[in-house]
Amino acid sequence: NAAELDDRIADLQGTLNRLPPGSRFTVLTDLGLTLKSRFASLGQLADLEESISNLQEAVQLLPLGHVDRLSALLNVSSALFARYKELRRLPDLTDPIAFLREALGLTPTSHPSRPTVLTLLAHVLCSRYQWGHYSGNDLLEALSCYREVLALHTAPHPERRQSLTYLALAIYTQFRTKNNNADHKSAVSQLDEAVALLRDATELSTSVEDQASSMSHLALCLKARSQCTESQVDLDEAVTLLEGATSLLPKQHIDRPFAMTNLVNILHARYAQTKHEDDLFRAITLHFETLSLSPRRHSGHSYAFTILEPVLRVRFQPNRPRPVLSLPNESPLELPPASTDCESTEQGRVDSKVQSLRDVLASASAERATALTDLALLIHKQCLQQMKSGEYPSEITETISLLQEALDLRPVPHIERPFSLLNLSLAWYTEYEAARFAPGMSFNLEQVEIMLREALELESEDHLLRGPTLDALAVALHARFRNGGKPLDLDEAILLNREALSLRTKAHSKRVETLIHLAQTLQSRGERSRQIPDFDEAVKLLKEAVTLPGKIAEEKKGAHRELALALRSRFDLTRKVSDLDEAIASFMDPLALYSDSEPDRCGVINDLAVTLRTRYKATYHLQDLDIAIDFQRKALAALPEYHLDTLALATGLADALSLRAEETGRLMDLDEAILLCQDTLLMYRHHHSRDNAVGCPMLETLGRALLSRFLRADDAGDDINDCSQAQEAFDSIEQSVSIPLSQRFIAVRMLARVSDAMDDGHGLGLQTYRATIKLLPLLAGVGMDLAARQRALMLDTNGLACEAASCAIRQRKYEAALEFIETGRGVFWSQALQLRTPVDHLQAVDPDLAQKLRDVSRALEAGALRDQAVHYRKLDVDLEELLDEIRQLDGFHDFMEPKRFSSLSEAAKHGPIVVLNASSFRSDCDALVLTDVNKAPMHVPLRSCSYKLAQQLVRQMRLLSGTSLPAVRGADRSGVPYEVAKGSDAMFRKVLGILWKAVVRPVLGALGMMKSGSPPRIWWLPTGPFTSLPLHAAGIFDGPDDQREFIGDYVVSSYIPTMNALLAPPESTSTTLKMLAVIQPNAPGQRPLKATEEELSRIEGRVSSSALQTFGVPGRPAHVKDVVAHLPTASIVHFACHGIQNPYNPLDSALLLEEQLKVTRLMELQIPHASLVFLSACQTAMGDERLPDEAIHLAATLLFAGYRSAVATLWSIQDEDGPTVADSFYEHLTRNREESTQGIPQVSRAAYALHAAVAKLRDDGCSFVRWIPFIHMGL
Repeated sequence: NAAELDDRIADLQGTLNRLPPGSRFTVLTDLGLTLKSRFASLGQLADLEESISNLQEAVQLLPLGHVDRLSALLNVSSALFARYKELRRLPDLTDPIAFLREALGLTPTSHPSRPTVLTLLAHVLCSRYQWGHYSGNDLLEALSCYREVLALHTAPHPERRQSLTYLALAIYTQFRTKNNNADHKSAVSQLDEAVALLRDATELSTSVEDQASSMSHLALCLKARSQCTESQVDLDEAVTLLEGATSLLPKQHIDRPFAMTNLVNILHARYAQTKHEDDLFRAITLHFETLSLSPRRHSGHSYAFTILEPVLRVRFQPNRPRPVLSLPNESPLELPPASTDCESTEQGRVDSKVQSLRDVLASASAERATALTDLALLIHKQCLQQMKSGEYPSEITETISLLQEALDLRPVPHIERPFSLLNLSLAWYTEYEAARFAPGMSFNLEQVEIMLREALELESEDHLLRGPTLDALAVALHARFRNGGKPLDLDEAILLNREALSLRTKAHSKRVETLIHLAQTLQSRGERSRQIPDFDEAVKLLKEAVTLPGKIAEEKKGAHRELALALRSRFDLTRKVSDLDEAIASFMDPLALYSDSEPDRCGVINDLAVTLRTRYKATYHLQDLDIAIDFQRKALAALPEYHLDTLALATGLADALSLRAEETGRLMDLDEAILLCQDTLLMYRHHHSRDNAVGCPMLETLGRALLSRFLRADDAGDDINDCSQAQEAFDSIEQSVSIPLSQRFIAVRMLARVSDAMDDGHGLGLQTYRATIKLLPLLAGVGMDLAARQRALMLDTNGLACEAASCAIRQRKYEAALEFIETGRGVFWSQALQLRTPVDHLQAVDPDLAQKLRDVSRALEAGALRDQAVHYRKLDVDLEELLDEIRQLDGFHDFMEPKRFSSLSEAAKHGPIVVLNASSFRSDCDALVLTDVNKAPMHVPLRSCSYKLAQQLVRQMRLLSGTSLPAVRGADRSGVPYEVAKGSDAMFRKVLGILWKAVVRPVLGALGMMKSGSPPRIWWLPTGPFTSLPLHAAGIFDGPDDQREFIGDYVVSSYIPTMNALLAPPESTSTTLKMLAVIQPNAPGQRPLKATEEELSRIEGRVSSSALQTFGVPGRPAHVKDVVAHLPTASIVHFACHGIQNPYNPLDSALLLEEQLKVTRLMELQIPHASLVFLSACQTAMGDERLPDEAIHLAATLLFAGYRSAVATLWSIQDEDGPTVADSFYEHLTRNREESTQGIPQVSRAAYALHAAVAKLRDDGCSFVRWIPFIHMGL
């Protein structure tokens, strides 16, 4: 077992250290093999690395011809090959081949070890061939080795079945990798031999596992042969074999997913031939069953597969809806016929006019500027038509040249100069649109902006061209934003569009155009900030556009398409399927207006297909997905070669194919998606550009599809080349800053995970995590309102800091791990706190800059709190520019930058800080302990605690804290009946005991903590699931007294959301201490809380009346406005009332006074004298389950507002416990030695006072559910 292996390894390591160099061979070998055994059991790569090091040293100690050299060569080759199977590195194949060829020379034909050497050599050669088709000779040599072994293992040799299988699989590999393009007869002949060998192997199988394995491999060969011969018999037998294999294996057997996934593939193959829906239904059912199985480590899988599969592979819950194959009376959607094509006739007329205008210009009979303009505008029209056809507008340069000459002929104050400026700017913009991803195209947008701003200066408010000029400038600024510009560009574009729209009444011929442009800019802003009102307004504008009378066909097509896109985008936030139904109808309406030759028709069909695919995700009607794929194939085939839209359409098709593969298990769909992406990207070469947004969506699709194939359980999976190519695709996206940050962040997060799993020790994973975390503050920028900031943080951010810290811990970079945890968690608060940074030091150096910083910060914070951040993006930009200026000052280079470890360690001056890290990515759990300023963190591995165990404990705690079993009834302060579960204490004892043994005891042991009558303080900084566990209550509460343990006998516990909570500046001094006590015995619509009046009475008995103000008493009702007005003058505040935690929107969590005092209202407070807040209400420290590391709850809000210390509750408390805890708490808080300070609370003792108060509840025999929820936070 594991303990015996640990002891054996420790003994051998000790012995090895005492031996002289020449006498180490035997111990090195024993130690290497024992470490290899432990690796096989636990999967820790460090064991395998040490094993190889020892076995390599053992080989080097033996001269050629030594009697033990053969075994040493086999041992080291086997270990190196084991590492190859984990990491798939070529040197781990080339070295064993050399060793094994030497070993082969030591084993003549009759030698008993020759079959072992031959088999291992064949395995390694076959793997090198598969690694990258290294050499065809490798596979031929491997086949020769396998055949020799089979000849040596004559019947009834016990290894014959395995030898038959190895040879058959090598032949199957040869067929798959070489014979795809060979002659038909040779391919069938190879498969015939493989099938015959596997039939023999199946007959020789003596165990269930062997029989199932042989049947599975035989089925694969039969399926391959059926593809060559179109034999229905082979396919039917393959299905029967795999059904038999799956029935033989228990549900949790590690080989069962392999057999089941292959059966899914073969059922799909048979369905493709027969179209029997039973096969499709069975394939989907089996696929779902496979993806509901828990991940289990398999010794044959690579290290990257083992790490990524549990986290990244799609898994279906048992209750997840399955695809609906067809619905009764449902007719499939069909594309309407295209309109008649009249473009060729029109083009002929345009060509004729161009020549006529050239003749006019050459004759010099007309005013030259006018002639230049007329000719340029006609050529420009040709250019636009070329772009519609997907061609590059070859004459756009001439257009620009002609219009520039015309402009030069119309200097200021020429009346036609605005007209020339507008025309030239439109030509520059056309060139930009034609080649916007080419280097240097930003210059075009700069030219457009310069010209249009000059035109606006020349145009009066009622100028005929003012509307078109405003509209054109808005379009250019929107384009610059999409190509990596600032949010300020987008906001100005919206303002310009609104002004242009005001100039174009409903009867105006260009109103539809402006409606579309304004709607597009609003959608862009909505996509960036995830603001639903932007989408609502866009939909409203576009509905006006499609209903305006007298529109030409071109405008009608564009308006319908844009409306459909806006509805689909709004669905992403609202999740209303009716938006998708309406979008699909809106796409269908204009399709009949497009001709077959118009590439835009293909774009609309693609948009329609994407919407159908989106609706499938909401309804699971497989017909939507099938039709989407059919439509996208047709659209892609209709596009001209090298058309600009090819990338978008091919990406959409690949996405749909990947989704269908995910939903049904069809490997063919996944293969097609990957090949489509690879071929398209190769054709365009866009992904080779460092910052080219056009290829990023396809790169992400390719990366995800490659990972999906890599993580399959069949023989298509675990190909490390797929993982490497996925890493390259995500890395290309990481290099682009032009795509929306939300899209870039998701891809970069995936890159970090893949890099972590494939890290070869060079720190690439750590480097990528650092880059990903740097994006977090940008993702939830201070220029966004609070709700949008919270929504942005839900975009796959949860757990990122913990993953990064776990990666750093594995590399023993503990300081970096703490920096990741501090920077990557609590982003919601750090963004808010950034606006409240003290500027005392800056004030002394540069008072003007300090004042500017105060003004911008206050304005930005006010904007976010009023949900009007859209008007404050300019301030966001101003803040960044201001910070850049401040950082140029001496000593301010890191002003308002994330704190480094040297600064964070200052928090430990108050006492030890224990950071508990839990990462779902590798299931690691660790503690990092800060014991003193500038002292290196201490690492305490929590070997008995996994992420899964922590999650299980959280689920049990939630069940226990929310129990409603019949028992002793009371009233709680959450507004719902409080019930103490009978028998819940037994489960509490179990959970708290596990928490003690797996988490708390290892930490206290590492700190050398002992039981004490006056225990020291300790601060817990939990992450992930640890944020929902009562660490302060851990202990052993069963058994004899001398075996019982309780954390409170060792330490007094406090919690902090971040280390920064202990780095707050000293509180402002006040000449007199004031306390505010607020109770609410009868909140509107809630149960009465009679004990709150008693609670206030107890407080009045402990605190000096001269220091105490009260609300909620007769004559002084607790209105929110009055309470908030008095908060800034109070040092201590006590709330005794109902509290509610909104699990769906924590920002709406509130204390229930006469009105609701919400988190958002509390965030507005700046309280200079804030010291302590006591929240004698329910759930005031219960965070957001979806964002556990953001700590968005009432207690954290008040710490943010300035309180240095808080007493809060993890769950509902019983009303009658409020007075007891408050009385004991304030008794200890006001117990002073000096007579003059009697009755004056000593805030620094708050943690000790709560410790004593809760001890009283516990000593009185209260159940766990009553005393555990009280916690102390902060200093």
